Amino acid sequence: MNQGLRRRLATGTNAAIVTVFLVATIGIAVDLAGRFRLRVDLTEDAVATLDESTLSALAQAEKADGAVEVIAVGAQLRNEEAFRKNRMMQDFLRELEYTSSGVTTRFVDLDADRALAEELEITRYGTVVVRHGLQRVDLKEREIFRRQPQGKDKPVELFFRGEGLVASAISQVLAGEPRAVYVLQGHGERDIGDTSAEGLSLLAQYMGEQGWKVDTLDLLRDRDEGQVVEVPDDASAVLVVRPKVPLAPQEEQALRAFIGLGGGVAFYLEPGGVVPDLVEELGFTLPEGTVRDQAAVWPNEDWPILRYRAHPITEDLIADEIKTLVARAAPIQHREHADAGFFPILRTSRGGWVERGTERPAVYTEGVDLEGPVEAAVAVELRPNHPITQPGRRGRAIVFGDSDMVADELMARLGNPTLAVNAVRWLMGQDERMALVGRPGRMRHLE
Repeated sequence: MNQGLRRRLATGTNAAIVTVFLVATIGIAVDLAGRFRLRVDLTEDAVATLDESTLSALAQAEKADGAVEVIAVGAQLRNEEAFRKNRMMQDFLRELEYTSSGVTTRFVDLDADRALAEELEITRYGTVVVRHGLQRVDLKEREIFRRQPQGKDKPVELFFRGEGLVASAISQVLAGEPRAVYVLQGHGERDIGDTSAEGLSLLAQYMGEQGWKVDTLDLLRDRDEGQVVEVPDDASAVLVVRPKVPLAPQEEQALRAFIGLGGGVAFYLEPGGVVPDLVEELGFTLPEGTVRDQAAVWPNEDWPILRYRAHPITEDLIADEIKTLVARAAPIQHREHADAGFFPILRTSRGGWVERGTERPAVYTEGVDLEGPVEAAVAVELRPNHPITQPGRRGRAIVFGDSDMVADELMARLGNPTLAVNAVRWLMGQDERMALVGRPGRMRHLE
């Protein structure tokens, strides 16, 4: 065999071997990519990642008997905006299926698949159906997308709001009949219908996303004439958020009876504000002064950075090192009781104190201020033999020394949504469903 032929054979053989190895490498890479997909969200606050409340709902779906179906009908293809809506929805459905085996999804063209639309009794473009067994929730297109005009000759900015709505719907169809959370009114309390910085609209939104019915409750007015003052039968929890005048004796008794039957009540109070008699009966007092600590949110020295105590409400916040903000909180003290268990939730460091002076900036003054550590939120569980509880029942309550922490200004920040929602979960007895809520951001300014 001559030298030239030998060289050509060697070159050809080498090329064939390299080609085989290259094809095999590509095949292995494709197979591994299918088996072990890696996604990286490079946005600053992980806006392209499913938030924690959605992950919690998906985790519940994986434990359910049978998958939850999410069926989305596409928007009517009339313009570029409809195309963008469909793309957002399809991306979201893919993320749901990728994340959880407890959910199946389907994207439907209403014009092309009339039979399915008739079977589901869907007549509108953009509808999303979430169903499990006999339970079903329908979401409308106008709820899922929000349009914000940008000005003349500029495209409309489109916001996808479907994630929270679908997560709420999943929780609702899995829970069957929704649990009810009532927010007390009639005493100047903060209002769930108020969208200002002082309102509770975000708190209501986050609670609604859990599949809970959220409503206001005026114990004296929301009843027929002559009817006994009592908390509605469907209530699982009642929130009392910064009352400005005392509750009537009948209202105090209604809340007492509710806890005695196994219900849960959260009190969000303020320094120097009204303290319901029931709070003191449960064993709590609010000393004069405000909670301070060496670490505070800049530039507000009365926004102390408090520490969590170990409790189901705070587990996820501790694990992820997510802080909660309070503003000018009142100190909480409690008296131990043989038939009650007290659990501190928020507390200062050893360097914290109760400020009672007027100097600025505030500093601890021996003989004037109260030395720490100081508690700013405490939960209590009443055992069956407690004077308030009925035989065989356990009641729960939480007292917070601050109501700003659940107002819209602070509810949009850090771990406040998680602490507030998990507090309600604990009041309901849903200890196993604790999870992060919303998209906790970073604390960027500390002093």
